Amino acid sequence: MQVNSLDPLLFHNVSQAFREICYDTNQPWNGYSPDYNGDLINRPHSCSMFEQFKYRPSDASPWFRGSSKTGYLTTEVLKRPNLSIVVDSTVTRIIFDDTARAIGVEYYDASSHTVKRITALYEVILAAGAFATPHLLQVSGIGDPDHLQTINVSLVVNNTHVGKYLADHISLPYIVQLHDCDETFNDMNGPFSWLVQFNSGVRTNQSKNIRDIQIYVLDASDGRFTHASRFCSEIKADRCDVSKSGTIATLRITLQNTDFSSGTVKALTNSIFDKPEIDLNWTKLSDNDRNTFSMAVHLLRSYTLNKSSEFGQLIAGEILPGPLTFDEYLKFMESALHPTCSCRMGFCTDKQLLVRGTTSLRVCDASSFGSQIDANPSATIYAMAEMLSDKLKRQYTSQHRVGTWQTRHSMLVFESDGITSCSKIAAFDLEGTLIHTNPNNGSNWYWFNSFVISRLRHLHSDGYKIVIFTDQANATSKLEFQLQWQSKIEMIATALKIPIQLFSSTTNDDYRKPRIAMWRDFTWLFNDGINIDYKASFYVSKYRRENFSNVHIQFAANIPLTYYSLDQQFINASSHPTIRHFNVIQTVRISNTAEAVWKLIGGFFSIHKWHPQISACEKVDDPQQLFVKRRLVFFEQIIETIEQLQVLDNYKREYQYKNIDGGWGKVVQNYASKLSVMEDDNGRSAIVSWSASFDSETDIVTTFYRSGLDSLVELLSSTLMCSSYTSNNFKEKLFSRKDQANPLIYWRQEYNINASELWKHIDIQNRVLNDQLPKSHGSLLSYDRENYELTYCTSTSASQSSFVTNYISMEKVISTDSTSSAWIRTGYISMTNDKSVDDVANHILENIFVAEGDKLRQQLSKLNT
Repeated sequence: MQVNSLDPLLFHNVSQAFREICYDTNQPWNGYSPDYNGDLINRPHSCSMFEQFKYRPSDASPWFRGSSKTGYLTTEVLKRPNLSIVVDSTVTRIIFDDTARAIGVEYYDASSHTVKRITALYEVILAAGAFATPHLLQVSGIGDPDHLQTINVSLVVNNTHVGKYLADHISLPYIVQLHDCDETFNDMNGPFSWLVQFNSGVRTNQSKNIRDIQIYVLDASDGRFTHASRFCSEIKADRCDVSKSGTIATLRITLQNTDFSSGTVKALTNSIFDKPEIDLNWTKLSDNDRNTFSMAVHLLRSYTLNKSSEFGQLIAGEILPGPLTFDEYLKFMESALHPTCSCRMGFCTDKQLLVRGTTSLRVCDASSFGSQIDANPSATIYAMAEMLSDKLKRQYTSQHRVGTWQTRHSMLVFESDGITSCSKIAAFDLEGTLIHTNPNNGSNWYWFNSFVISRLRHLHSDGYKIVIFTDQANATSKLEFQLQWQSKIEMIATALKIPIQLFSSTTNDDYRKPRIAMWRDFTWLFNDGINIDYKASFYVSKYRRENFSNVHIQFAANIPLTYYSLDQQFINASSHPTIRHFNVIQTVRISNTAEAVWKLIGGFFSIHKWHPQISACEKVDDPQQLFVKRRLVFFEQIIETIEQLQVLDNYKREYQYKNIDGGWGKVVQNYASKLSVMEDDNGRSAIVSWSASFDSETDIVTTFYRSGLDSLVELLSSTLMCSSYTSNNFKEKLFSRKDQANPLIYWRQEYNINASELWKHIDIQNRVLNDQLPKSHGSLLSYDRENYELTYCTSTSASQSSFVTNYISMEKVISTDSTSSAWIRTGYISMTNDKSVDDVANHILENIFVAEGDKLRQQLSKLNT
C-alpha cells in the first residue's frame, strides 16, 4: 500500500487509519516499505500505500494517477506527423500476402459506415488484449484449421495455439458498513487507493517470491459506479443499508495464482462484430486456493472486528461474507479482470512476439504473456512494449549512422560521411570481390581476405575514390531483406574507416550490369561532374580477364575502365610479395548430432562430397592409404595437391593432415590442418572446428574453410536445405539462361497427423520404384525414406511447359509435435524468355502445391469422419 508522499497533507489524512496495518511486523508483509515495489532482497512482500486522485476536486491536489495515455500520448507526441490515431473504428481483419506476411489491416469506419484499408510499410502490431487479439487472428485466418473451417474462414497459417491457455485472476469482495460517511474512505477518490500484496504462506510447493494475495479498497462513494451496491442487491437489506450515503466500503481480495485456469477464446463466426466464446475454464478451487482465500478473510477480520484499533473503530459491521458459509461466500467469486496468455509466447508467438507461421505480425499485449503473473499486468505490458519498441528501432533505423541512403529510380545509393568528389576512381564489385556472405544468413559476412581493408585504405590515401557497383535484386526483393542488406553495408563502411560510395541495382533494368546507368548517374549526379581520369581508374571483380563473356568484364568495357581480377588487386598486388605465417581457425554450430556430422565429414577420402570448392578426390595408390589426391578450385583455377593423413581418431571425431606435394604447395607452404567435431547443447547439436597453420602471401585458407563449413550447415541443419534463395545444392543442378534468375517456390501446409502417417498419405514411397520416378516427375535426384525427403528434376518434356527448361523440386515431411506435421514443397525453375517468371512460379504454387495440399486435407477429413 503506497500513498503519494509528495503531498504530505493528504498522505497524513488518508493513511492514519491504515498506518497500524502497514506497520504490523507480525503479518506476512513484515512491516511497512516506502516503495510499493518492495525491497526484493530484504522485504519482498512488504506493505506500502498509494493514493490516486481520479475524482478529486479541482483544488484538492495537483497529483493524479498515471496511465498509458498520460505517460505516452502526451501533447508533443500527438503532434508528431508520423502518428495517426483513428477513433470510432474496428479492425475487421488482418491482410496477408501469399507468403503469410502481414501487409496491413481492414477496418470499419463508423462515421462513414464503410470498410477501409491501411497498408503497413514494415509490420502490423496487435494490441487488442487477451480477448480481442486471438479473436482477430482467427477471423483473419490464423488458428486451428478445423475450427476455421467451421466458421468459413480461409486458412492463412495453421497455428493451433491461438486462443488457448487463457489465464485470469479471481477475486472476492469483502464489504463492510461504516458508522458514518468517513472522509478516510471518501477522500481516496476512486478505486485502487489502498493496496497490499504478499505471500500467504499457506500454499505448498510455491516460491516465496510469489505474491499470491492482493487486497485493495474499491470505494465508499455513491453513483452508478458504486461497487458495493452491486453486491448489496444480492444480500438481505437488514445487513446492507444502502440508504446511508457513503457508508458502505468494499475491499477486494484477489487470488494471484499463476496457474489457476487455462481457458479459451473462440470465434463463433467469421465476423469480428460477433462476440467470441470466452471460456475461463474455472474449475473447482483447490485446497490451496480455498486456504489462501480463507487466510485473507481472517486477516481482514482481525482488523475490522478489532474495536481497539483505529481502523476497527471506523467499521460498524461486516456485510460480506458476514454469516455466510465459506462455500456460499465463494459464489460471489468473479474475474479480477487480468486476462492473459491467450496468444501465449512460445506457442502462438515466439520470444520476439512474432506470430508463428507469419512474418511482420507481432502481438504486444497481455495475450502474449508466457504465463500468468503474480501482479496486475499493466506494468509488464508497458515493459513488453518498451522492449519491442527498442527492438524495432534497432531493426528499422540506423542507431549509429555512418552515411546516408538515397533512391534514384530503381537504384539504391549509399554515401559515407565525409565522401568527396575525385577524378581517380577505384571501382569494385561487392559479393565475392570484397566480401563473402553466408547464404543462409545475410548478416553473417566476412572479408574476401586479409588484404582487402589495407588495399582499399592504401588506394584512398593515394587519392582514389572507392566506389562499389553491385546488383542486388535478391537482397532487396523484400523490405526485410533490404533493411538487413543496408545494415550490412553500413557495417562494411564502419569497418573500412574510409569514405565510400555504393550504387546498387535492384531490378533487371538499365541500372543492372553490364549496362552502365549506375556509372552514368554516378559521374553526372554523385561526383560533381568532375572529369574522370580513365587511364588511372579501374574496376575489379572476382572473374579472370580471359572470361570476356562475364557481365563484369563487359561492364568495365562498356564504361570503359581498365579491368583487374582479384589476384591482381588483393593477392599479387605487390611486385615484391612478402611471405607471412598464418594461424587460422574457423568454427560453425550445426543443428544436428556430432555423430551425424562426423559420419559425413569423418572420411578423409570423401571431402569432395561436402565441400563445394573441391570438384574431385581420388586416392593415391598406397597400401597404407595415407595419401589423398584431390583437386581444389581457387579463383577459377583447378589446383592438384597431395595431402598426407597424420592422425585419424573416430572416438574423438578428428583427423589431422598436412600438404606434401602439388600445386597447393605453390600457393600455401608448410600447410598443416586439423578437422574436428565436438558435441554441443547436450548432444542436440555439434560444433565443427577447422584449423590450420601455413606460410603464404595472403590468407586464402579462411575463405576456403568458411565455404566448406557453410556448406555443412546447408547439408546437415534441421532446417530444410532448399528453403534459401541461395541453395547451391539445388541451383548447381539447373541450367539457367543468361541473366535469368532461378526463382524459389516455397509452400508449407500443416496437418493434424504425425509425420510418419503424413508421409504415407502423400504417397511419396509409391512414386519411387527402383530409384525411378513416374515419367511426369522426370529424374530422381535423391530419396531419403528415413528423413521423409525426396528431390526430383523435371525436364521440358515432362514439365509439359514450353517456357520451363528445367524444374527441380523437393518434397519433405517434418514433425511439428507428436500429433501434427507439415508437408513442405519447394521448387527452382529455369526459364526461357517467353513468359514471366512470377507467372510461372504462381502457376506452380497455386495449381500444383496448393491444389494438391487442399486435396489431401479433404481426403484426411473424410477419413476422420
